[in-house]
Amino acid sequence: MDSKRNEDESKLRNLPMIQEAEKQLKNAETARKVIKVFSPFLKKFGIDVQKIATPLEDIKKKFGNLNEFATIPDRFNDTFAERGWILYDMMNVDIAREALRVAETGNIDDTEQVLVEFYDADTTRLYLSMMQGIKAFRPRMRLAHKALIDYEEGRYHACVPVVLALLDGLVNEIHESNKGFFAEGVEFEAWNSFAAHSKGLGQITSVLRKGRKKSTNVEQITLPYRNGILHGRDLEYDSKLVAAKTWATLFSLRDWALKVEKGTDKPPIKEPEKSLREKFAGLLETSRESSELQKWQPREISLNENFIFQEDTPEMILKTFLELWMKKNWGNMSQLIYWEKVDDSPKLKKVKQKIGNAVLKGFEILSIEDTAAAVTKVEVDLKIEKEDVTSIYRHTYTLTNSDEANRYVRRGKPGSAWKIENWNYQTIF
Repeated sequence: MDSKRNEDESKLRNLPMIQEAEKQLKNAETARKVIKVFSPFLKKFGIDVQKIATPLEDIKKKFGNLNEFATIPDRFNDTFAERGWILYDMMNVDIAREALRVAETGNIDDTEQVLVEFYDADTTRLYLSMMQGIKAFRPRMRLAHKALIDYEEGRYHACVPVVLALLDGLVNEIHESNKGFFAEGVEFEAWNSFAAHSKGLGQITSVLRKGRKKSTNVEQITLPYRNGILHGRDLEYDSKLVAAKTWATLFSLRDWALKVEKGTDKPPIKEPEKSLREKFAGLLETSRESSELQKWQPREISLNENFIFQEDTPEMILKTFLELWMKKNWGNMSQLIYWEKVDDSPKLKKVKQKIGNAVLKGFEILSIEDTAAAVTKVEVDLKIEKEDVTSIYRHTYTLTNSDEANRYVRRGKPGSAWKIENWNYQTIF
């Protein structure tokens, strides 16, 4: 009984992303049924039933085939992991579905051909470009592009060893154990990830790190065995099948590597269950916020000689920011910027690095537009001196209102403050 429970818990279907989607679908379906039953009564009270029903139908369309989709990750990995294929975040789900369909006919060779054909030159180039998001992989892109050229031109003997070395080095650089992909005992676990799971990378590493015969093998292999290939014992590895699996293994590391670099590979700390009083207070607060949002109207602003900058307005924050820039006060400038995830220490340094070589000589605010309850756009002409050349640059700033938890909230909410989002001017120079 315990082993059955553990097996169920280890399924990819139990990932939070799938569980949350199933929850949304279930809630939407329940609400849809309730509205259908009570629609005559709701209409009598002047409630637009269609307005409520439309977003519920959208959820149904979005997640309508969720039950079938939720089984694909487990079915795919159970079928193909031993053959060197696993599902990962970038992989086309329709290809996984087609591969499973062909596999069910009993012809596994045709199935593998479906997957090999998926990794054509264009797809491989696209997926490789997405690896650029991994900081530790950027120095490896030069060699990866050379391996891609070899792959496109059929030089699999040259491509496979390079990609194996690149994925091994990537893991060695960022894994907490400082060991490579193929090292014994290395585990790849990341919260809410298809690939970084015991049924994903956990399975494929055990397959690819297998020891090989001490004698030379001249028979064709179908898996990119690292030890056999790099130690010169598996000589018949130069096929598109082995090369495609090598690229697929590299790409399957992307989600894990990104989560490790961002520090999101561990589950978030679960918040304690709220008391009934706290839930009721939350409902009241939501009701108050909803009422305030309905009252909100954008300001009509004329920038004439009578215009006065008011405290705690987005335009006042931007004016202060630009005046600080003229004084090269990078520290106080950094306090007016919206940071998604940056520790206190690098903020000043980052601002100076990005715009420190641009001297702001003056500015003119051209227009102010409230585009939402928490968003204002301000168009400005900037008089900038750069490398002894002074030019005028027109830029539209976006300012957002957020609370202490970095969440966007309506303007005027107690405890909130205006911050500048698109402050980095490197792109306009």
